[in-house]
Amino acid sequence: EYVGEKMGMYVECLVGDVLQPIGRGIGPCLEARDVLAVLQNRSDGLQDLKTKSLQLAGRILEFSSQVRPGRGEQLAEEILVSGRAWEKMQALIRAQGKPKELKTAAFHYDVPADRDGIVYAIDNYRIGRLAKLTGAPQDPSAGLDLFKKVGERFEQGEPLLRLYAETEEELAYAREYWEANREMITVT
Repeated sequence: EYVGEKMGMYVECLVGDVLQPIGRGIGPCLEARDVLAVLQNRSDGLQDLKTKSLQLAGRILEFSSQVRPGRGEQLAEEILVSGRAWEKMQALIRAQGKPKELKTAAFHYDVPADRDGIVYAIDNYRIGRLAKLTGAPQDPSAGLDLFKKVGERFEQGEPLLRLYAETEEELAYAREYWEANREMITVT
């Protein structure tokens, strides 16, 4: 806000939960898949991404003098639920040419839970490093999917996350990092 003010710009900061990644996918195609699911108003277990998106969109809408303060988030949800947000996204995609296929990398590995439990915490830094070792973001199809978030239960053998990589070597690097840093997902 200070820098914006010095540059003659209005800047507003919104503070939110940073205890875990928002959405399920980490990596360009996986994140885009999640965003498209929200825009299509699908119920794919992406409530955290939907909530954050509505908060941000709502605040942006309130920059308009035509939207009363405090009404932006409700208006954003109406636009999403009505399908207008998805229609606008489709128009933007068409205007840019043929849409690119959102594919996942050729190799994947499901990381199983070694016991029953509940996710207590997720280390965002190490999860980001893990995604980077798969080849993301340089390889848009690489990354990881988080199947369990903070507070969610799981059973032994159930996958906690899935790694995606374009090469067996990158997948092996990511698996090795996971094995050495399993506490990046703290369980109780």
